[in-house]
Amino acid sequence: MKPTKKVIISEKIATALEALNLSKANYRHAVAIIEHLFNKASYESSDGWLYLNKTYLTAAFGKKGYDMMRLLVANGIIQSVDSYYTGELGGDPYPKRYRISMNLVEFDKHSVAADASCHTPEFTQVDQAMVLENIAKLELNYKDAMKYAHALADAITVDSFDINHEIEETVVQVITDGRNANYFVNLDKAVAEATKKGMSVMRRKGESGGVHIAFPYEYVAEIRATCRWIWTRFLTKIDKRIYRAPYRNATNNRLDTDITNMKSDFLGFMTVSGGQKIMSIDLSNSQFVLLAALLQNPEVFSDERAMFFKDYEHTDDTKAFVAAANAGMFYETLAVLLGLDNGAGIESITKGSAARATAKKCAFACVFSGAESPSEKKKLLKGKFPQLVEMTDGFKRKYGNNEFAILLQRVESEIFIDNIVPKLVEKKIWQLTKHDSVLVEEQNEPLVSEVIMTVLKDYKINGVVDVTDCSIKHAA
Repeated sequence: MKPTKKVIISEKIATALEALNLSKANYRHAVAIIEHLFNKASYESSDGWLYLNKTYLTAAFGKKGYDMMRLLVANGIIQSVDSYYTGELGGDPYPKRYRISMNLVEFDKHSVAADASCHTPEFTQVDQAMVLENIAKLELNYKDAMKYAHALADAITVDSFDINHEIEETVVQVITDGRNANYFVNLDKAVAEATKKGMSVMRRKGESGGVHIAFPYEYVAEIRATCRWIWTRFLTKIDKRIYRAPYRNATNNRLDTDITNMKSDFLGFMTVSGGQKIMSIDLSNSQFVLLAALLQNPEVFSDERAMFFKDYEHTDDTKAFVAAANAGMFYETLAVLLGLDNGAGIESITKGSAARATAKKCAFACVFSGAESPSEKKKLLKGKFPQLVEMTDGFKRKYGNNEFAILLQRVESEIFIDNIVPKLVEKKIWQLTKHDSVLVEEQNEPLVSEVIMTVLKDYKINGVVDVTDCSIKHAA
């Protein structure tokens, strides 16, 4: 891991590292490891903890880096949970957990230290310098953004979570603390297990996926603290124009930058140099528009696995799915089919409505749930679009449960990063991507929307783009 870019660390971390009397090279290597854990935790962890085995650590940091990691743990700069299981007695193995020591990560705008860090794999088709130059043109209202970030964190309360039987599924996946593998269990049994320990089964409202068994107020306090340090660190880096190098994710081919994993609300506190408002152009219902394209014209995509869908003869329910997805109305259509509109019709299913949110959860069951998953939402989806679930489950059985979501992400990257972005670069248009959306200056929105629709047409994709004014502030 070669240190190449500037990053930001707290003065407390810098002081702790200086106390180790490391050589300049080893100091830079230690900062590289800390930066890697910070970035990884920002989008993979709700509490800062990461499950990392020796194979991953050695691959990411090298033998020297692995030894440095152990030194940082021994000196309390990185915390570790020593419990692990190799699987020799049956069941799934699990590795140790690591996170940056929480008493070292508290910092504000005036309590930081910049130093060299790691990154990153080389990638083609998008120039790193160009991406960094475009990020550097962002102007941040730091004071108001920080005020908003702290208000957001303060707004996280026990009421932000579904607790026990407020969770709708009858079967849930329990995310463990690392001493045991994650497991599926009947919700009633999970609640009974939690109650015996004085704990609760918890999941953020509006989210799907696994649940946690925890002491509610302790868990909420930890989530709130984690959000504060992630958001403070991000906003401080943007304000000081200290960025990590952009890179293409080797798994899904997405372009990852400081902006792609940013909470979108913070765009409301940014403008482009000169005060230009930022507009976000999104492909409506993007995952399902791309799925509809895969079902109709799999041969146009470069990932050969797309051809799995080639020989299916579509039933009426699949044709109805394709039509709804292409119109950007799949969630709304599904909500009506599930009776969530209470007879009021599709016009009643607005973007912020609970009915649309519930339908979206059901829709994503076909993307993210395993082929054999007992999810209740997947059952609801299968009742309305049986062939859709049959096809996506068939793909997962052949290639692996995670691979279908990865296929959609690779298709998205092929369209947005490999085709749309180069055309905008040719036209010298400022832009940044955020996975399936493109951020542009207000004055260029009509032209960029036209470019996006042209590329989609080249891929035989029928879709609808949504344009959002990012300057509209959100209430914390």
